[in-house]
Amino acid sequence: MSDESRAKLKVVALGIALALGGAEIALRLHHRLAAGTPFFSVFPGYRQRSFPLDPFLAFGPRVDWQIEGKQHPETAYFNAQGFRTHETLGARPPGELRIVALGGSTTEDVWNDAGIHWPLIAEQELHARGRTDVRIYNAAMSAYTSAHNLVQLELDVLPYEPNVVLLMQNINDLIVVYAAGALGHPVDGSYHVRYGRKDRTGVTDDSDVVLLRSVDFVRSRLERLRASPPPPPPLERYDLEAGARLFRRNLESFAAVARVHGVLPVFVTEPIARAQEPSEAGDAAERRDPLDRYPPHERFLADFDRYNDVVRETGAALGVAVIDAARRVPADAALFMDTIHTTTAGVRAVGAVVAEDLLPVLPPPPVGAP
Repeated sequence: MSDESRAKLKVVALGIALALGGAEIALRLHHRLAAGTPFFSVFPGYRQRSFPLDPFLAFGPRVDWQIEGKQHPETAYFNAQGFRTHETLGARPPGELRIVALGGSTTEDVWNDAGIHWPLIAEQELHARGRTDVRIYNAAMSAYTSAHNLVQLELDVLPYEPNVVLLMQNINDLIVVYAAGALGHPVDGSYHVRYGRKDRTGVTDDSDVVLLRSVDFVRSRLERLRASPPPPPPLERYDLEAGARLFRRNLESFAAVARVHGVLPVFVTEPIARAQEPSEAGDAAERRDPLDRYPPHERFLADFDRYNDVVRETGAALGVAVIDAARRVPADAALFMDTIHTTTAGVRAVGAVVAEDLLPVLPPPPVGAP
């Protein structure tokens, strides 16, 4: 090879190195600004700053997180304690009746355009009805089940001295049954069949180490361009009643823990858009996950109703008030953006129902309340 050819090769190699280095720096800066990922981290896909690992809940809750692009950004923020508020909670002030709402994404309500959530609407409705002493704090977290909420109640909520705790759960517990059925496994009491998965909990291994994010970026985009397999067929075999027994166990434990600490538990059934099939909602790649399979739609609706019945039956057996949002909120497509997540109008509808049915069971205003 001539000296001239060697010189040209060096120039080309230098150009490639500079381009790759520039792309790497730009991508690392983007990850730092967009997701809070440390510039020198070799785990760019591991946890956003707003979604930390929790030793007892496996993931979450969200902390110090502003939900972007909402009409009301002031109500679309999670504080450092995992509550959806700009306030920092401490001991309950004299005269305040403190309520904490727990549940999954249908309580967390991060999807509607307005940036509101049904616990906020319920609080506003109660104030309009004269209960200005009431404060409702939203501590729900997407993908949490009743098992997560039970742990959350004991460790993350009771220290802030609530008078009342609200719990809305259904589908996150139900899809644990479907995951077990898809794998041919029994439903385990710790829900490990679904939440023991690395993509659910953020547990890392060697495959998560990324030294050159620019190369990983190209690789991941090429994988997406490949033909993906068709969605798996509807789920047929699963043990619904085994899951329902575990769901009932968690509800009973939730009520017992609340009561032993002098807190009033209240259950809320989960509304649904009956015409929208869950298999048609969400990201196409996610729908092809074997553990995101659902049964035929009519059977799914019957299963969902069965889990709401478990909430009603458990409440009746324990003497726990049940706010039946599933029956009170219309299954109107205008109120839902998919099967279970509500639009802004749906959020307002759920909040109004909760406030109306909660008012008769609330404790009297504390001494010193306005």
